[in-house]
Amino acid sequence: MNWNPEVEKDAEKSAESALILVDIEGSSGVYEKEQCKTHSEKWKKARHLLTADVNAAIRGLKAAGIVKIIVKDMHASGFNLVRENIENNVRCLQGHFWKPVPLIGKMPQVDVAIMIGWHAGPDQADGFSPHIFHRVVRCLEINGRPITEVELFASVLGEFNIPAAVLTADYVTINRVIKTMPWLLFHEIPKQQISDEKIAIIHDKIEAKVAKSIKRGSDSYKPLIFGPHQVKMKIPGKTLIWESRSGLDTYRKILAEFVFKPCPELFLPLGLAFYRVWSKMKIMNCKD
Repeated sequence: MNWNPEVEKDAEKSAESALILVDIEGSSGVYEKEQCKTHSEKWKKARHLLTADVNAAIRGLKAAGIVKIIVKDMHASGFNLVRENIENNVRCLQGHFWKPVPLIGKMPQVDVAIMIGWHAGPDQADGFSPHIFHRVVRCLEINGRPITEVELFASVLGEFNIPAAVLTADYVTINRVIKTMPWLLFHEIPKQQISDEKIAIIHDKIEAKVAKSIKRGSDSYKPLIFGPHQVKMKIPGKTLIWESRSGLDTYRKILAEFVFKPCPELFLPLGLAFYRVWSKMKIMNCKD
């Protein structure tokens, strides 16, 4: 099958609402895997770095006139952002659900998405913390093209007519993603130790890039729709190939059958509910 994602396009209009999807590996000042391990001492500092990146994106959205902003914390348990430090008048969603959309829950009704802090795919050894959800996934291809979590999440958003407009990540991630989503504005995040002064400069650039993406109009970014496609996924010891109806179906299958495999799908809603409660209690007792 050829790589030919469908792209839906509406008449140009100004965005009024936005969803920020957040991961931690691609955030400013994060360059060691220990910083991504929930509740480690380095993670306790990294979550403040992540929150600062998100706030930069929020300021950019507000500068462009966005009035409804929702942030969804996606890394690990979904409790990484320091809620009390998030900019005012922003809804912050934490913890994971299974339905209607795995991990996200009810998909927010928004005009555009901003993706902050993302990372390379598992086959990109030169990227920082390369993976898709779990170490069991060694490579994921859609119609013969390797992808990262960014394209997969963007395809899920696309089925709800939500286009991704901006991406922050390391160079390796960006270099792959823009082949599928060339309309994205992106900002490269260095994966090395950098000074507070350089991080502040990055924040200014994120803010400016997000504002620019919104101000240039919705005609300049597009929802990513995979449509029916072939999936090829490498896991330890084998390569699996199957036909899928949509990005959402592929996303759900990978999570249900491989990432959460020990738990039957029937029990995933309850299992994630317990995980949310446990994670929330643990974060409430977290002392930075």
